[in-house]
Amino acid sequence: MKKTIMGIVVGIGLGAFLAAQTGKIATPKGSSVWMVGTQEQITWTYSGKCQVRLVLYSQNGAKVGVIKSGLQLSAGAYPWQVGQLEGIATVLPPAKGYRIQLKTENPVSVLSISEPFEIATAAIIPPEPPPGNPPRVARFNRLQANPALMTPILRVTKPVDGTQVIPPIICPIVWTVPGSAYAKVNIILTANGQPQWAIAMNTDNDGSFDWKLDGLERTGKYVVRVQTPDGKIHGDSGVVTIAAGPLPPERHVRTVARTPEQMLAKSASLAVKSLDCFYQECGLATVTVKVGVNAVPAVGVTNFIPSPDVGHPQLGSLYLRCRVENPLTSETGFFSMNPGYDRWISLKGGGGSEKFREVYPKVVPGGESLIEIVFDLKPPVPLRGQLVTMKMPGDLFSGGKLCKQYFFPKIIVTVHLITQCFYVSSARMQYLKYSPAECNLHLVALPIEVNSCQEGVQDW
Repeated sequence: MKKTIMGIVVGIGLGAFLAAQTGKIATPKGSSVWMVGTQEQITWTYSGKCQVRLVLYSQNGAKVGVIKSGLQLSAGAYPWQVGQLEGIATVLPPAKGYRIQLKTENPVSVLSISEPFEIATAAIIPPEPPPGNPPRVARFNRLQANPALMTPILRVTKPVDGTQVIPPIICPIVWTVPGSAYAKVNIILTANGQPQWAIAMNTDNDGSFDWKLDGLERTGKYVVRVQTPDGKIHGDSGVVTIAAGPLPPERHVRTVARTPEQMLAKSASLAVKSLDCFYQECGLATVTVKVGVNAVPAVGVTNFIPSPDVGHPQLGSLYLRCRVENPLTSETGFFSMNPGYDRWISLKGGGGSEKFREVYPKVVPGGESLIEIVFDLKPPVPLRGQLVTMKMPGDLFSGGKLCKQYFFPKIIVTVHLITQCFYVSSARMQYLKYSPAECNLHLVALPIEVNSCQEGVQDW
């Protein structure tokens, strides 16, 4: 795949449009500490008019989510309820090193990225006392606290520390919060202090909730957290262990009697839904692939089991190919692709392939469902993007300008699933658009002059 950048002489109007749009984030600053649940102003300086969005990134460069899309560049500010992300009902963990990116909507172009700042949990501050002296209680001539002025304390009394649950089961969650004015609470499962998934959001603050576990949950040790929607008040349960228990006798008999062919789906279709990429020290380190599958189970069973023991003799019944390609522009202007990584990753890890770190769920039901595959790239694949510059002619009033084009690496993942009838596959490509402020782009200054140039991020 070759082309010459010298041939890019189209998009005069688009180039002029992009050049006219500038923006620089003013707040948050590097010293900013924003509390979860408070409202803070994200501000930026600007010139031009276009639609922009604000995107939050973590310290390691991973995209956390969109804060707000569809904003006008000329607004210059957005009031953010710290911790809330657009379209995601989640709890943002407190941490240092968050960054906010300001980018145009169409075409996509990064205008600015903020200095790293901290998001912290808001301290619980008691309300101010009423004017005048506090009420006096005539007992031994001493002042006593007024319970109405105290911040409520939320206590989770069930599940208690050491509880073990074996799905399928209903686990009661019980809490108390005397004097609370909150009508709703959120119930979240955490591990090592970090949110894992939501058990219930905006449920009634009536002191109890029946948590239904259906056997698809990941095993491990967790803590149940009940908190108010604004995150100001919360309480944690003791450590709860989700265990994988023995199957009922009738199911156990059917599982043991399952033939290798019955572990495969009779037929299926795949669609790779998303690629979530985690960066470490300017390298691609971990990829999470979410695959939609619509399966018809084998005769006599209601599900299928991705297994290293059936399907391909060296890879198993589920495997994928991962390729990372880097853009390569020579100093003469010729463009090509440089393969940076090409590996097979599988359930079995044979035939020179690497093994998946995790596949979930272990048993996939018939019909429509979602499979999550996590794998590591060892060592991390370096990110090698390019910034290509070309000169443009000036006029009577200016000395010309420099056209800037950004080329980012791309990742292509092709997932394969073997069924009884045939094998099915689905692929997805995604650009690894990392922040130039965190990882450098290789600069290529072409010694040419062009009349027009399409600036910004390039597809290739």
